[in-house]
Amino acid sequence: PGTPEEARELLRLRLMGIYLARSNQAQAAARAFEAGRLWIHRAVELERAGEDSAAIAAWEHELEKISQSEWPYETALLRINLGLALYRKGDERARSALAAATGAVEEVADGFETEGVR
Repeated sequence: PGTPEEARELLRLRLMGIYLARSNQAQAAARAFEAGRLWIHRAVELERAGEDSAAIAAWEHELEKISQSEWPYETALLRINLGLALYRKGDERARSALAAATGAVEEVADGFETEGVR
């Protein structure tokens, strides 16, 4: 957001998305989160709305944007969400996506263990 007005509008859209999500209006919440640039929230609401194809596309898009080396934990979470969305849809890529997600989570856990993080 460049101007204070733009920042207020983003905040309004984001809050609207939260209100809509909490009132079980998933499609409307997804639209509000998209307008408010909260992409992960949008993907979750697309899933809740039963829009599996759109949710899969959203998860794939987020995975393309993120740097796995800089954000390994977040990347692992995105992989899990993509794998689960593929599984719910019955997509043949689900098995390999969930295997990749499991590997990513194990890598992150190993890193945390090595660093002594609990």
